[in-house]
Amino acid sequence: MITLKNKMRMLLLAGTVLVAPLSFGQEGKERMNKDPKARAEAQTQRMTTELGLSDEQAGKIRAINLEHMEKVQSLKATGDEAQRKAAMKEVHNSQKAAITAVLTPEQQAKAAALRAERSDKYKDPKARAQERSERLTKELGLSADQATAIQTIELEHMQKMQRVKAIEDEKRRKAAMDEVRTSKRSAIAAVLTPEQKERMKAIHAEKKGERDGKRDGPGPAGRESIKERKEGVH
Repeated sequence: MITLKNKMRMLLLAGTVLVAPLSFGQEGKERMNKDPKARAEAQTQRMTTELGLSDEQAGKIRAINLEHMEKVQSLKATGDEAQRKAAMKEVHNSQKAAITAVLTPEQQAKAAALRAERSDKYKDPKARAQERSERLTKELGLSADQATAIQTIELEHMQKMQRVKAIEDEKRRKAAMDEVRTSKRSAIAAVLTPEQKERMKAIHAEKKGERDGKRDGPGPAGRESIKERKEGVH
């Protein structure tokens, strides 16, 4: 079952060109997650990298992104969920239109291609499992056998999560998700060496700090990051 919160996050991501999070220290990450200006700057930098923005374009899009982040921040105070959803859609559409007006036809085409590519990857559990395995390989120095084993674990995890989301009762669904996450953690831990486990603990602690910051509002992280936070340990 897709919650309203998830729908709002997916809506924000659907039309925005983003890449993997930039590399920051923990203090910098937490500041970026809480500060709309820092989030807007990070988003603009990513778009500049992907689309080759000129200085003039980057300046205009930075202002658009900042206005967008500030509006999203203010919408958190909206008590009615239906009103918040409608307002979020309007804010998103406004940002998308404003950014499109700044881009050249070539940049617009490239942005559309990137969105389509990420949408396809989002829909394909095998591609997402492979991507996570590759990321863990870089972070932990996995061997080829470890990478294959973890890719299998990730794929099974996603398939289980899809089945669990069909549970209508919220308490049962949450309990089942927790069980699936715990199972995944145990399976991955069994594949890692003691040194890799310690490194993963450090990464999890860092990402927990990021999640704590994200509670202040949807930051500029890419779709995979948000999706991973919903599905459990990476």
